[in-house]
Amino acid sequence: MLIIIIIDFVVLFLNKYLLLGVINIYFMARLGLRRNLNRRKRIVATRRVRSYNLDFYANREYVMRLVHDNDFSCIAQVRMNKHTFVKLCEMLENIGGLKSTRNMLVDEQVAIFLYIIAHHLKSQVIRQKFKRSSKTISRHFNKVLNAVMKLQDHLLRKPKPIPTNSTDNWWKWFKNCLGALDGTYIEVKEGHQPTTLEEFFNMKHVAARNVIERCFGLLKIRWAILRSPSFYPIKIHNRIIIACCLLHNFIRREMTFDLIEDEVGEYLHDNTTPEEEDVIGAINPTDAWTNWRMQLANEIFTEWQTSRQNQN
Repeated sequence: MLIIIIIDFVVLFLNKYLLLGVINIYFMARLGLRRNLNRRKRIVATRRVRSYNLDFYANREYVMRLVHDNDFSCIAQVRMNKHTFVKLCEMLENIGGLKSTRNMLVDEQVAIFLYIIAHHLKSQVIRQKFKRSSKTISRHFNKVLNAVMKLQDHLLRKPKPIPTNSTDNWWKWFKNCLGALDGTYIEVKEGHQPTTLEEFFNMKHVAARNVIERCFGLLKIRWAILRSPSFYPIKIHNRIIIACCLLHNFIRREMTFDLIEDEVGEYLHDNTTPEEEDVIGAINPTDAWTNWRMQLANEIFTEWQTSRQNQN
């Protein structure tokens, strides 16, 4: 009887450990399977990252040639040298809040934006050059535009109030005046010193107008998007105009030598052709305007003659 009890106990003991062994083998098998699955996932993820990196560097090849190769190429393509371009990217990151994405760094976003406003090309051409989709280009264009608009406090020169007793020739006689800028170019010979009040009045007025024409001419040379009708909605285009002015001020501040400055005179000569407009049959000025103009011309001419006599 005692022997039978001992045998039953041994069998029960062996069955218990056999069951534990089976359970242990089961969980070890599951753990090994899970490890294999995780390892496979890591391998797939690594392959994806490597493939992504290859595509990433391939897409950046054009950007590197465009803005990081040499200054002449950089100026021709994005209107600023390499140093100025890098500094602009830093400002847009630190002040404008522009961030790199998984697929595009900040410098490529800025390069796309500058290339578009500098050359005014359609999205199809930009897509082929930068190897990006139209949707991606449009999205990053608007991001950079918003970032540039945030630089107004740093790049926009706010006009200082002009005192009423200012002696500046650009303001003294023509304050609160708004002239018509028709952009017409007229071939004339070199003139002589004014001898009448009408000649002197015209000389002062034209000098002020030339400054305005030169400013707009310089902007149009630098940014081709300002030369012709835009592909963008009017609200976006208004922001683009402001962005062009801000970037122009940034370039003037950072670049000591600007090649575009030398092209302004030639551009104004070649692009100020008369436009077809409705013919005005007659102009009937009022007596009030005529009297005010003659009074102003007399005051200017009298002051000029007095200053010349004092010099002699």
